[in-house]
Amino acid sequence: MQATSIFNRVLLLTDFSDYSRNAVMYAINALGNRSSYVLLNSYNCRTSASTFIDINEIAHKESEYQLKEEMTWVINQFPDIELDIVFDCQQGKPVNVVKKYWEDADLVVMGAKGTSKSDKFLNGSTFDSVLNGLHCPILCIPIGADYRMMEKVALANDLKYMSKESNMAVIRALKGYFNCDITSLSMQPRGWTPSKEESRLMELLNKRKFLKNVHIVENDNTSEALLTFCFNHQIDLLVVISRSRGFFGRIFKKNISQNLISQTVMPVLVL
Repeated sequence: MQATSIFNRVLLLTDFSDYSRNAVMYAINALGNRSSYVLLNSYNCRTSASTFIDINEIAHKESEYQLKEEMTWVINQFPDIELDIVFDCQQGKPVNVVKKYWEDADLVVMGAKGTSKSDKFLNGSTFDSVLNGLHCPILCIPIGADYRMMEKVALANDLKYMSKESNMAVIRALKGYFNCDITSLSMQPRGWTPSKEESRLMELLNKRKFLKNVHIVENDNTSEALLTFCFNHQIDLLVVISRSRGFFGRIFKKNISQNLISQTVMPVLVL
């Protein structure tokens, strides 16, 4: 019996770069034909009343033409499965386009770095606006990451959002979908003493049957400790449960982000 999809509607953000293409390939390899896909390109252009040419119309037609070519290429990469995929192009920043036209998306997929020189993985303006502007899960695929079976998943958290049922539902679904081993990593500063609420959450986590291991990682350098664990344990997917700027910032400092860009590492799913 075919497993139910974790994410029914998946937005594949593209700027037609190799990074976007790699992210699209990764997502479809992972989710197959059990999800429906929207290949989405957003564009920005300035129009002038002094010109006779409608620049926006030209940009829209160019985006539409490239999307048709890209979708044909994607379909040809998966000749053995029938993909439910359409394309859409809209003017505006990615986060605004998603919120206006595709607010019901279950997952947004984006590459680690686009064609814009100002975009930097996890510290770039595009990712930052998407992270803070959208409430759905976001899957980021770093440069050079090739899809492989998700056998080991690390669940980075600061305990605050671990009791949220919507987050736990996604983790439960990941376990059922990929039959993977999931380890919870609660990142805390050295010398950390749990509060009563944190102790309660830890007790609750230890009762979660879909978690193979529950660890507390005490280290003042959160990013280094987390990525060292992921590398040493050959983690296939890093899941971050927190939209807190403080927690997220502790994990992905600038120097670590540069390492993620330059090396083949695991994708990051932000809930």
